This record gives sequence, C-alpha cells and structure tokens, in this order.
Amino acid sequence: MIPGVRRLLDLVVRPFRGPAAVDQEIAFHLEEQAEALVRTGMAPEAARAEATRRFGDLRQYRGALMTIDRRSDRARARRDWAVDLLGDLRYAGRGLLRTPSFTAGVVLTLTLGLGVTATMVGLVDRLLFKPPAHVAEPSRVVRYTLRQTFETFGTFTNTSVTWKEVLLQRQGRSIDGLAGFATSSASLGRGEGARKVSVMAVTPNYFSVLGVHSAAGRLFGPDEDPVDGNAGVAVISDRMWDRQFGRSPNAIGSSLTVGSLTVTVVGVAPRYFTGIDLDANDIWLPFHSGARLMAGPSRDWEDTWNWQWVRIVARLRPGVTRTAASGEATALYRRAVADDPERKNDRGVATWQPVIAGQGASEDKEPVVAALLAAVSGLLLLITCANVANLLLARGLARRREIAVRLALGVGRGRLVRMLMAETVALTALGAAGGVALAWGAGLLTRRWFLPDIDFAEPPVDGRLLVAMMVIAGLTALGIGLVPALRISRPDLAAELKAGGSGQGSAGREHHRLRRGLLVAQGALSVMMLVGAGLFVRSFARVAAIDFGFEPSRVVVAETDLSEAGYTVDQRQAFYQEAWRRFGAYPGVVSASLGSANPFYTRTGTEVRMPGRDSVPRLKSGGPRYSSVSAEYFRTMGIRIVRGRGFLPSDEVGAPMALVVNETMARTFWPGKNPLEQCLFVGKKSDICRTVVGVAADANSEDLDRTPVLAYYVPLPQGKGLGNDRTLFLRVEGDPGAAIAGIRKTMQTLAPNLPVASVRPLATQMESLYRPWRLGAALFGAMGVIALVVVLVGLYSVLSYGVAERRREFGIRTALGASAISVARLVVREGLRVVGTGILIGLAASVAAGPLVQRFLFKTDARDPAIFLAVAAALVVVTAVASFLPARRAARTEPMGVLRSD
Repeated sequence: MIPGVRRLLDLVVRPFRGPAAVDQEIAFHLEEQAEALVRTGMAPEAARAEATRRFGDLRQYRGALMTIDRRSDRARARRDWAVDLLGDLRYAGRGLLRTPSFTAGVVLTLTLGLGVTATMVGLVDRLLFKPPAHVAEPSRVVRYTLRQTFETFGTFTNTSVTWKEVLLQRQGRSIDGLAGFATSSASLGRGEGARKVSVMAVTPNYFSVLGVHSAAGRLFGPDEDPVDGNAGVAVISDRMWDRQFGRSPNAIGSSLTVGSLTVTVVGVAPRYFTGIDLDANDIWLPFHSGARLMAGPSRDWEDTWNWQWVRIVARLRPGVTRTAASGEATALYRRAVADDPERKNDRGVATWQPVIAGQGASEDKEPVVAALLAAVSGLLLLITCANVANLLLARGLARRREIAVRLALGVGRGRLVRMLMAETVALTALGAAGGVALAWGAGLLTRRWFLPDIDFAEPPVDGRLLVAMMVIAGLTALGIGLVPALRISRPDLAAELKAGGSGQGSAGREHHRLRRGLLVAQGALSVMMLVGAGLFVRSFARVAAIDFGFEPSRVVVAETDLSEAGYTVDQRQAFYQEAWRRFGAYPGVVSASLGSANPFYTRTGTEVRMPGRDSVPRLKSGGPRYSSVSAEYFRTMGIRIVRGRGFLPSDEVGAPMALVVNETMARTFWPGKNPLEQCLFVGKKSDICRTVVGVAADANSEDLDRTPVLAYYVPLPQGKGLGNDRTLFLRVEGDPGAAIAGIRKTMQTLAPNLPVASVRPLATQMESLYRPWRLGAALFGAMGVIALVVVLVGLYSVLSYGVAERRREFGIRTALGASAISVARLVVREGLRVVGTGILIGLAASVAAGPLVQRFLFKTDARDPAIFLAVAAALVVVTAVASFLPARRAARTEPMGVLRSD
C-alpha cells in the first residue's frame, strides 16, 4: 500500500475538484514516495524514477480518482436532494394540516377526478386493449369476419361462418394454424340440482393455435374429435374447477353430464382464460361433440353455405400482415363460391381482425361507448385540474407576503418552486390513493350493473391500472402545480412587501387574471361534458321509450332443452303442452301461452306464396318471419289485434287453416285491400291456402333500430313443419323477478331427470339492447353531476378569495353610500361574467364536436338546442348558488372596521 492511502479514501467524501486538483493529489503522493527513497540513500533523480515506477500507470490512477470524485459528488447531491425533499414534504405536511378545509377540498376533488378516470381507463383497458389471458404472441392471433352484400337485405358483417369456411381457410398460406369454435349453453346435471353452464365446441388444435397450456391434467389430442361426436372428454375452466370440485386434483377423471353428453374431465384451463372473447366459459368440448350438443345428431351443417354458426381464430405466419392474409382469404372464398348455386353472386370480403379490439375496428357498442366515456373522463380530469390549480393559486395569493419574505431573505426561486411542488405532490398522492379506492368500488359496481355478461375475473385495480394511475397522477401533479408554483415564486418583491398583504400587489392582479382564465376553461369543459351527458340521457330515454309492439314488462320466458335428455320431437311438444296447462292455473299467472320463436333470441322464416302470383313483395328490413303460437299468445305478449281476431282454441288440426299477419305484411302484400279476405300458401310444398283471420300490430323482436319486418303467425296445432321448438310465455302479476324461483321449481318437477330450466323476465332477455345506452347515460350523468359540483366549489373558492381581497374596496363603497344589494350584485355579476364566457366557449365547442358524437346517439340530434339551453341554464343556476355566500359576505362588510384596519 503506497503512503498517503488515507488521503485517497478521503476522496469518497470530498466534492469533485476537477483535473487540476487530481493532478496535484497524484504529484503529492509521488513526492512523498520520492522523499522516502532519498532518505534511504537513493539519488533524487533515481528516487523520483523509482517512485513513478512503483506508483504504476499515472493515466489509469488519474482516471480512477476522477471517477471516484464524480461518483462522490453525485451521491452527495442525491443525499442532499433527498434530505431537502424530505424537509419539503414535512413542511408541506405541516402546512396542509394547518388548513384542513383546504386540504380536504383539494384531496376530495382529486379523488373524484382521478378515481373516475381510473375507473374508465380500467374499463377501456379490459374491453379494448388488454390481450387475451394466456394467449401467446397475441399480436399474431386474428379472428375471421366475412362482409357480404345482398341486393334485397343489404350489407352484413358476420363473425359466425359455416363449417365449409373453416375447412376452406385452412388452405391459406398466410396462416400458421387455424381453429374453429362455437359457443352455447347447456345443462350441467339433471333434476332440481341442474344448472346452466357455458360450453365451447373447439377443434382439437384450438389450444395450440392460441399457445395455451393446461393448469392441471391435459388438453385435447388430435385424435379426440371423432366425427360421430362420441369423444367423451372435456376441459373445464379454473372457475368451474373451484366451484364444482373445490380445486381437488381428483377432478381429473371425473364424469360430468353436459346436456345429452356424458364426458370425462381430462384437464383444467389456466386461470382467467376465456379464449379470444370476454365472455366467461365453463367447459370446452371437442368440436364434433359440441356440435352434437348444439345442433343435434344431424350433420347437415357440414356441407352447406347457409348454416353460419362457427367462428374462426388463426395465427399468422411470422412477417405476414393482416392485409395480405385478408386478401388471400377473400380470394379463397370467392373462388370457392363462384360455381356454387347457393352463393354464385356472393362477392364477400374476408378480413382477419386482431383479437385485441383496440387494434381494429370494433362494431360492438359496449367497447365504443366505454372508449367515449374514457375520453369524457379525461375532460372531467381536466376540469378537476383547473379547479385545483385555481385553489392552489388562491392559496398562493394568500401566502404571497410569506413568499416575498423568503425570497428577500435569499431563498432561491428553484428551491421555492420545489417546496411548493412538494405540497402539490403530497395532495396529489393523497388524491391518487383515494382515487384507487374509488376505482375499486366503482369498477365493481360498473361490472355488476352494466356489464354482467363480460368476464371480469381480474380485480378492478390490477398492476396495469396502478402503473397507469401513477403516470396520470404524476402528470396531474405537474399540470396543477407547476404553473401556480412558477407564478407564485416570481412576485414583485417591493410591491408585495409594500402592499403588506392587502392584496394590492401587481402579482395579485396577475393571479386574478390567471384564476379567472382557469375558471373560464373549467366552465367551457363542463359545458361540453354536460352536453354529452344530456345527449346520452336523452338517447337512453328514447331507447327506453321504444314501442316494440308488445309489453315485455310483466312477461316471463321459460324453456328447457329437452333434446339434452333424449326427448323426441313429439315428447318435447307434449311436455310443453302439459306445462302450458299447468301454468294456466298457476297462482299469480294472468295468462300462459306457447310459441315456436323466442323474441330477440330466434328468427324463423319460410317461403310464402300468393295465389295467382309468381313472386311476393320483399322488404329490405327482412322477412317474412313466422311463429307458431297458442291461442293466448297475443294477450300474453300484449300484442294488439288491430283487425279481425287472434287465434281461438277452436283453431285446431282439421279446422280451416288460419293465419294472422302483421300490419307491415298486410300493407305490403295487399295494398288498398282488405287482408281478411286473402290467403297465403305457407311453405314450399304447401297446397293449402291459409286464410288471414286477423292483423296484429307490428312487433319488433330483433333489434332497436330495425324497421318493421314482414311477419305472420300460425296456430300452434296447425303449425306442423313450422318449427318444432317450444317456448313458454307467462304474464304474471307484479314483479316478474319475484316469480322466477317458483316457476323454475315447478318446471323442474314436471318430469324426472330434466335439464336445467331457463326462466327469466322477457325484459332481462332484452337487456343487451339497452345496456350501451344505460351505461352511457348512467356514467355520463354521474360525471356530469361531479363536474357541476367541481364547478360549484371552484367558483365559490374564487369568489370567496376575491371578496376577501376586495374587502377594503367594498368597505369604501359602503361608506360612500352603496347599498348592500349593489355590492352583492358586483360579486354575482363577476361570477356570471366569468362563467358566461366559459358557457359560450363550451357551447361553441359542443356544436363543433357534434358530428363526432352523432354516431354514438340514438335518434337524438347532437346539436339539440333544448339540451344546450338546459346545460346553460344549469350552469347559470350553479353560478348563482356559488355566488350567494360570497355576495352576502361582501354586502355585510363593515366600513368602520375596514377603515380602522388601514
């Protein structure tokens, strides 16, 4: 060890001294060594040479010493920064504790803004951007859609296609693997303990295409999908493993009765795995087994272009784009249908869409509405930021004398800005913590009330959302704190110290202008949000007011898939006939009926012919749809008979063949004529012309926007060949939900070994139609109310601080004879002027943004003047309420007290 090593170690705690100081340090050590050698008798020249040799590479030591110096300097700077930051936070904490009302108001405001934003960001992330759980390389995984145009029925985009297309698209060279799948529900078990589960039929390569591995047991093998559907194996979900087997390893090898199948559990899918969709699934079956469960023993679906029920997922080859793969898929499809008589004129366009919805065009309303709500939550956050920035400016204005004194005593501006920003960071951190808690609760409520069909297995706040929350909170702290800190830290020292806290300094006047500007921006953003809320609420009101032509509010739908229990067609119909008879005298049931079609679930149609004509009229809206119904059907469903009569119990087999048509069909088929004198042949081979005995009101049973379709009804006993399925409809007294448990129990006891009975209110069956509008109206409305509260608080704070600073002015005005009303009017007028400017800017921006939001609305003009006027009136009322207390305080200013204080 060379002499003076302690001096080398001391460099660790010394500041960086530069190259010259390091050279001096090295020279000192060389001189020390040389002097020691001279004392041993060595000549000075030789001693210096030997000392240099012993010291080693001077350049290396020089670089090492400079590196030590720099590292020491950086470490000390970090320590100093951390110590200063800790001191700033302690100072900020003491200051915030001294003003609990200010702290509580800011934290609550930030909690609302950040919490609502986090809730919407989490929702949009789940619906649009989060990749499917456990899917390997999801950017290469795509789903198949087919866009077809028909002269009569218009253009449709189908996500469900035929089995022939599954086999066809497997020929594509752009594809590294392709799987088909179909979803349905089935009964698990038999009798009163049976329950409904969701089932997915998948080709054996489904899991390998997605890159998914089992959590327990194994997945399907390529030889476990025989075409007769007798595979007898199943994979269950993690959720079902927990619920059905308590996560026991003995689940592997257990038998389950799924519909008409008995299967053995061979594996468990990984936790949270739902495939490429958001809907939860319970059981995966080999495709032909699932097809037997869903489509029955017939295999007609294998060789037709008309049975569209299978969806396709594929993995692209590395380097292949979706555009190139889509072009190849379109070419394959068009070549295949070119010579097929069923689709010879079909010019379909096949497209491979990403499985991550946010990377492609989504036609589902829920994700689109959620994305819009996320954008609007951003507006709410901006309103919140403007409000908090205003409060921070007002707080800084009250502290400007303290700040001026600090600057006069030599505190640097950067140090002062950091101190002020520490206070903002502390407030934002508290608001972010409250926002996370709010996002957790609001996320649970949103999922349960508005999106019950979507699988939200993960918690409302996960790691991705926490990271996003940290970023948003950081940007919020920067946005709300930096400008106030910079403005507050740059006062006119002489003017502020001379003003002595009276509010007459030049910086005070600048702060007033900035605060008014923030309030104008806050008002403009609030107008835009409230206009959006009003438009969505109006849309939902119009959706809820749609006249479907029937009354679903007190109707219960009951059905069970008897084919799962091996019932023949005749046995199924006999069962429902007995159920109809039993429920006709059931307590609380006003009327009971049977039908072959279930509104919003099934669509049935067959060819009709008019006597003496080669063709019948067609409508682009579709049809003719038919339903075989019992005599009480129209009464049970609340469908009006506008002409003639409905069906009677006497419309039995052997009686004259009767027919009821809807108003649209009557007008279209027999314009200007009495439809009750007409008849129609129903079915390709029918030789009996059915007489029209009544005309029913149009009943829309397909979607919200649908124009009336051609539709007709036949008596159930006379409907042989027109639908073998049956659905039981019951009109009940009071709340349908309260009657469900008793109806289901009675259904299960009608015959032994029954599959689970599906019993639900008809209104619930229609829920998916309303859900996007209910989601938009509820969340838009909630955010609109929050925006109003934030504006109220912000305006109140600005006016209150303004009144406090103008106290001397108001006192002098009162002393000179001004009335209390005139003084109060000054305060109210200022609030109206500021908010009025914001209202005008917001209304202009809303008018400009109208075309962008029009497509999200239902039969509502995005520039509806009534909504615009209502929003403006609401903000004027809020302004008046916010101005009341400050105006009263200004009006009660005592002139003598003010003059004495001067």
